[in-house]
Amino acid sequence: MAGIRDAVGALAGLVRGHVIVGIVGSISSPGLDLPGLLAGFHHSHPGVEITLFEAGSQSLVDGLRAGRLDVALVAFGATPLPGIAAEVIVDEPLVVAVSPADPLAGRAAVSLDAIRDRVLVSLPRGTGLRAYLDDACLSMGFRPRICFEAGDPHLVAEFVSRGLGVGLLPESVTRAHAAQLRAITLTRPALRGRIALAWRAEAPASPAASAFLGHARAQLTRRAKGTGTALGTHGIR
Repeated sequence: MAGIRDAVGALAGLVRGHVIVGIVGSISSPGLDLPGLLAGFHHSHPGVEITLFEAGSQSLVDGLRAGRLDVALVAFGATPLPGIAAEVIVDEPLVVAVSPADPLAGRAAVSLDAIRDRVLVSLPRGTGLRAYLDDACLSMGFRPRICFEAGDPHLVAEFVSRGLGVGLLPESVTRAHAAQLRAITLTRPALRGRIALAWRAEAPASPAASAFLGHARAQLTRRAKGTGTALGTHGIR
């Protein structure tokens, strides 16, 4: 009966139900207005309840695969994940961040080799940024010396600004802390941070989830084009 009611409601344009949306912790980017996205959907579909679930990207992907989540905003790296479809909504350079007193502060660009023996500050395992860092260091033949971890990129920036270590951060985060940090272009390897709207490759399980996905794709695609963000549909990476 619930399925029949959902189908009838969807056909009548009165979608009801419940959507569970996963988000990476402390998600923040000029290319993403999460409150505006949720408010717009609620205005169009007041009968749909929305639950937000915050976790690392790997936990969110696991939740999508298991059906615990309907849609998620995740950071992703270099490893394809079968069964997950995604649209890139934020795509920006990752930079090396140091305090103004750091020996590297005067450099315009560095290779990852420059921080091979340095103490690093990073997000914890299971997050997109940590995956970028671990994979990049492995490709250069060394393991990163992570001495401080924080779940918020802005807290990582604060730690770096106090001289506790070197960070690898999205360019937009370093701009928000420009008075306390020095951002250095990473040339080898050049890395980009990406956030994607992700869902199971098969269609969402309910009319409510389908309506939310359609709304999110339309709104985020429009905003990404307006900010010049590269956009595409991928197996999530």
